[in-house]
Amino acid sequence: MKKLAVVLAFFVFACEAPAPRAPAAAAAPPPAPPNLLEITRGAAVVSRTGEATLGASAVRVIDTNARTVWVNPPANLKQTFVFSLPSRSRIDSVGLITSWKPETAIRSAKFELSEDGEHFADAGTYAIHESLNAQLFHISPQTARYVRLTTLAGNAEYVQLGTAYAIGTAIEPRRDPSIGGTWSVNDQPASFTQNGSHVDGRVEGNLDFFLEGGSDGRFFRFAWIRGKDQEYGLAAISVTPDGNHLSGMVWHEEALQAIQFWADDWLGDRRGQAPAPARTGESPVLHAYLERFGYFPLYGLRFDDSGHLDEQESAAAIATVIPYLHAGKARFVAHELSRNPAVTQTEMETLRAALQKRGVDLTGIDFVAMGNRDPRRPTFDDLTRAMYSSVEIQIRR
Repeated sequence: MKKLAVVLAFFVFACEAPAPRAPAAAAAPPPAPPNLLEITRGAAVVSRTGEATLGASAVRVIDTNARTVWVNPPANLKQTFVFSLPSRSRIDSVGLITSWKPETAIRSAKFELSEDGEHFADAGTYAIHESLNAQLFHISPQTARYVRLTTLAGNAEYVQLGTAYAIGTAIEPRRDPSIGGTWSVNDQPASFTQNGSHVDGRVEGNLDFFLEGGSDGRFFRFAWIRGKDQEYGLAAISVTPDGNHLSGMVWHEEALQAIQFWADDWLGDRRGQAPAPARTGESPVLHAYLERFGYFPLYGLRFDDSGHLDEQESAAAIATVIPYLHAGKARFVAHELSRNPAVTQTEMETLRAALQKRGVDLTGIDFVAMGNRDPRRPTFDDLTRAMYSSVEIQIRR
């Protein structure tokens, strides 16, 4: 009986004892600090000493794709680039991805950081190994607005540099410089008129581009046309925080990182602050796209990170499309390939509300939140995804 009593007592204790607690879920690690040397964040080329061609310029070092490369001038490997960061930042690591071909890889490079763009502090000289991966080097944290990178040695007469890194955290808000005014772009005269986020532009001379687009608060995106045959394509441009230099990636037809789509990169310096005369009448770029393709990316619309439309910044872009809004003929389609695709629903709701405030009859006009569904185009890098994350107007013909 004693033995039975002991067994029963143990059974009662076991039943009454609290169940063991499940181990607490481990907290998700904080996101890694971003690479601030990316055109999509607003990084830009301030100066560079040279490149083999404008199709392989310093812009390729900040375009987010390691397979698009800078190439040095003939027999002159030691070259220096100065890049502006989007804002004053605390930098913890620097690094690069060199060529994806080992025989054209860089063997050593020097990094320097600066607050004012004139006085630079050494951030290290590093041996670079043959690798397709990013090679990052931790440094004593420094605050900087500028990064200077110098290539020192390589494996061949022509070497390649894929992507530069400055890993860190912004400690001041990003400035949103205007592109409005006159410029020299690839030694050709250029002018831009900015109204809120919306921008019209022209690059003259041998280039002869007409552009329309706008700023997302970080960098500028454009659609363009040129020439009698109306060549067309897209462009991404960043402007240094002081508003004095611009850097651009330009594509024929589609913003895909493949040689058949690339045009020469654009590097420019400001010539004047006065804006170009405001365009009168319909936009030649928007009109040409709608006539030829039936759609146009409305890069001049400004949305915040949660998808809410900034009506004040977007007013000029909204005004350009109102004449095309005929019942049963038009619709708006929102794509989001970079952030949470659910924001496209908010984009459509807030755009609809803004048009209703302006008294636009929206009968028969659809607002389609596509999220990240866009089967037309492969998107392999941050810049391509950013170019195709937009609201389009589509016209049924």
